[in-house]
Amino acid sequence: MIARDSLFSAIDTATPARLLCAAAPAGYGKSILLAQLYGRLLQVGVATAWLTLDQADNDLSRFLGFLGRALASAGVETGNIERYSGSDRTLQILDALAAARHRFTLFIDECEAINSSAVLACLRQLIEHLPPGGQVVLATRTVADMGLSRWRGRGEVVELGVEELRFSEDEAHQLVESVCAARFSQGDLQALHQATEGWPVALWLAAQVLRNAPDRKHMAGSFSGSTQVISDYLSEEVFAAQTQSVQAFLIRCSVLPYLIVEACNAVCGIDHSEQILVSLANANLFISPIAGQPQCYRLHRLFADFLQTQLERRLPGERQRLQARAAHWYLDEGRVVPAIELGIAADDLEFALPLLEQHSERLLGEGRSRLVAGLLDSVPEAALEPWPQLRTAHLWAVAFTRSATEAMELLQRREHASPFGDATALRPMLQVILDRHDGALEEARQLLEIFPASPSFPRAILQVSLAYELLVHRAPDEARDIIDQGRIAGLVDYNRFSSMFAQSVEVVIHLFAGHLRTALVQLQTTLREVGAGSTIIGILLAEALYETGQLEESVRLLDTYLPAMAEQGIPDHLIVGYRTRARIHFLHGDIDAALQALTKLEHLGYHNDNQRLVASARLERANLALRRGQYEAAGEFLARARACSGWQNTNSLWLFANDIETPDLVQLRLALHQGAAHDLQPELRRLLSKAEQGQQTRRAMKLRLLLACAELQQGHRARALRRFEQLLDHARTEGYRRLLLDEKAILQPLLQSAARETGGAADCEQLLEVLCRDPGSNRPPPAPTPKVEGLQEHPTDRELEVLALLSEGLSNQEISERMFISVSTVRAHLRNINGKLAASSRTQAVAIARKHGLLN
Repeated sequence: MIARDSLFSAIDTATPARLLCAAAPAGYGKSILLAQLYGRLLQVGVATAWLTLDQADNDLSRFLGFLGRALASAGVETGNIERYSGSDRTLQILDALAAARHRFTLFIDECEAINSSAVLACLRQLIEHLPPGGQVVLATRTVADMGLSRWRGRGEVVELGVEELRFSEDEAHQLVESVCAARFSQGDLQALHQATEGWPVALWLAAQVLRNAPDRKHMAGSFSGSTQVISDYLSEEVFAAQTQSVQAFLIRCSVLPYLIVEACNAVCGIDHSEQILVSLANANLFISPIAGQPQCYRLHRLFADFLQTQLERRLPGERQRLQARAAHWYLDEGRVVPAIELGIAADDLEFALPLLEQHSERLLGEGRSRLVAGLLDSVPEAALEPWPQLRTAHLWAVAFTRSATEAMELLQRREHASPFGDATALRPMLQVILDRHDGALEEARQLLEIFPASPSFPRAILQVSLAYELLVHRAPDEARDIIDQGRIAGLVDYNRFSSMFAQSVEVVIHLFAGHLRTALVQLQTTLREVGAGSTIIGILLAEALYETGQLEESVRLLDTYLPAMAEQGIPDHLIVGYRTRARIHFLHGDIDAALQALTKLEHLGYHNDNQRLVASARLERANLALRRGQYEAAGEFLARARACSGWQNTNSLWLFANDIETPDLVQLRLALHQGAAHDLQPELRRLLSKAEQGQQTRRAMKLRLLLACAELQQGHRARALRRFEQLLDHARTEGYRRLLLDEKAILQPLLQSAARETGGAADCEQLLEVLCRDPGSNRPPPAPTPKVEGLQEHPTDRELEVLALLSEGLSNQEISERMFISVSTVRAHLRNINGKLAASSRTQAVAIARKHGLLN
């Protein structure tokens, strides 16, 4: 093994970067480099863990299970990770990382196997939330969407690509001459290096061939590192050199995903697999032990492909019999998923399909829809005909991993062949995901009358689908009744999804009614208690936390659950999630990130053929333009939003994501921003009256705010202040914050008038904090700040709060997050502070404040 000293000079093992990424095609020595670094870190006492990925790790629950165990082996206390699954495991792992105080490095090899957006998002979260002293080292053939640009900008990533990983001439010479135990001319070695372009695996294979070549020097000068040479080498120099018994062992065991000693014994019908595997691994014969898993090995992919080809050539028809043996071994070991996978690969459907039917609902409940879809995609449609539960599971998995459109088309094909089946009960939920509500309520009612009332997966989904459609069609009381009836009958809680979906319907009813505190408690309680399937709850909780001003926790939930929701595709949750994320980016001063979040929402709309998603993204762009004072741009985005179909039903249906975000309301905001309130009051009163009559309290709150602003613009000051006071009564009782603060620009004149009424300051955020303070907290009103001699003008209470945080060494960004204000507002406060204290810098301002006792 050649020590890559030139590479290690680029890696600072004393003060590691957050991320080290080695990205290059196969055969560039990425895994060897990681192994060398792994050994170096072990020698200096750094806690380490190793994780090798494969295609099966696109299953989020599986990936997180292995990740949790790997981190635990590196001393990160992940707790009982098996209690959780899906995105909930992500939160458990992030909490464990936050508590870690020691130096550790996690090695993740073969990351190119990952293509799941949810797993990639989890990796990004892992790297972003590494504690001080934590490091991730990745090896991959392709650079996935890992967010490297963000870490590059912060100088937190070391990248090694083809140019860095290819062997230099000196390294190539050292490798070839050490393997061949012979000297070669400089010209021949240069020709060999040029032919292989420094590709390490080709150089190593060339060296193996040259070692036994009769005319080494001539061959060194004419060697070509083509794929054929590699294949020939594996066949003639590696495989042919083994005894017949070892050859038979290798080609038979190539059907296994991993070479586990007892599995090899079962497949080959022998009892000495361990000796063979140890011997092959010691000989570096493309077999390596898996760290942390005793008696478990893996084949190099190139060698595995070669062996599988040899199996088909030498033992035609034997592959399926060997896979069936392996499947039965895995089942006896209690490992159901690989047993099913191997059974299907062996075309042993009599074994695999009953087993899959037995476990399909559990797998779906654990959020492993991608796995279920992949398994059933490989089964012929005719073979699924006798298995209605599997047909239902297949539809469900397709809907939540690829698209509801594809699932609906599959359902229609099956209904054409067989007009009524269990899968038909999924139709209303597919219509929910597709945002098709015309006729959906009537169909859901009819299907509920037809389907047996006994608990089952399709009946549970049908029950909660009806509840949702009742809510959408403005019948919240009847929706609650359907959920209560389902709970009594054991339907709603039959599976994780139906339980979470029912709770989300109840929460949305509370939010429509303006009961933010009740909704928040239910959401937080549910998320604490649930171990899986809580994506829809997580998104709603993130939106509720945003409303109360808890931005940091909202971001944490959104970054965890939005990728999974992008796969599930429930329209209102997608809109709420991406819109909330965009607003928080905006508050943090990152306009580009806010627009990127909305672009993602718009693209999802195109992908899902859902115009409401596209329109909602454009509408929020209009809102952001308004908040930046870009009225022309806001009008253009509003016009583009109106041009989308999808708004026709917003006046007759209760669509949660567009309760207070419709083109009409944005049009009214635009008019208020431009000071054109003269024609707005009649329309605002009409909309307010309709919302109050329809018990849409949250919508009524927003309309009452806009109407108060319009009344003030028209000179009706007393009426506007009375209306504003009514709004504040409800806002302070329920904890609403962003509903007011997000309208800060048009609210400013109203707040100034209210400030004159109360004798308080005119600062928007300070006044809102005073007026919205919860009267039940028993906090005394702030004592007036004593005047200090020697200052021409005294800082306000809000400015003193900024000064206090400044004295703690916080940055502008950190102050904005702590005080829930924008970075630009922090800068404005600092300018005022410097002016009042006659200071020329932050440090001087803090020193003057201390001198005058302002920070006591």
